[in-house]
Amino acid sequence: MPSWLSINPATGQLTGNPVAPYGFSNFGITVSDGTDTVTRYFNLQTHFIHITCAQCTNPGQLPNAQQGQTYTASLGSTGGTGTVTFTANGLGNLGLTVASGM
Repeated sequence: MPSWLSINPATGQLTGNPVAPYGFSNFGITVSDGTDTVTRYFNLQTHFIHITCAQCTNPGQLPNAQQGQTYTASLGSTGGTGTVTFTANGLGNLGLTVASGM
């Protein structure tokens, strides 16, 4: 688990304030009731820049598209320094493109 992250042993709540270096952390959490013990492994990404989406109801889930209708979803970002550039991957089979200047 990253050094900046801690777990409340009574509730299992993870809390912390990410600090550099940013990137990926892989760690396991173990829970035990005195009879049984279970461990689950997690991946956590931390980055200085974050993608935002005001229209998204869940993180990473864009609003639904309707066939034959124009689709628009606006993404933004927070954090980072300098000019931000958005690049899309895997849109070719959907017939979608990324508009610049938005």
